[in-house]
Amino acid sequence: MNTFGERLRETRKAFRKSQGQMARRVNRNPAQWSRWERGKTTPSMNELVAIHQVTGASVDWLLLGVDIGSPAHQRLLFLLLRLPDREVVKLIEWLEVRLLS
Repeated sequence: MNTFGERLRETRKAFRKSQGQMARRVNRNPAQWSRWERGKTTPSMNELVAIHQVTGASVDWLLLGVDIGSPAHQRLLFLLLRLPDREVVKLIEWLEVRLLS
């Protein structure tokens, strides 16, 4: 599982839910969830938080594929939550290129 979409799909499958069922749980339409899983779009920070609240999957695992528990990493996540959505999308894209290449 190298991408956000793959981790999101794994999370959904662990709940044995369809894309539509999970989308409704986070107040989005099924097409949006599908785009996330296929890597066509990236959820906003508010949407990531909603996914976390519904699934319990940590935002750091969803974004990076690792659970980060140290205080320094928690501070980093706090700062990420304060970024505008467009900056988060840029950061995710940058991380995926560097971590997956």
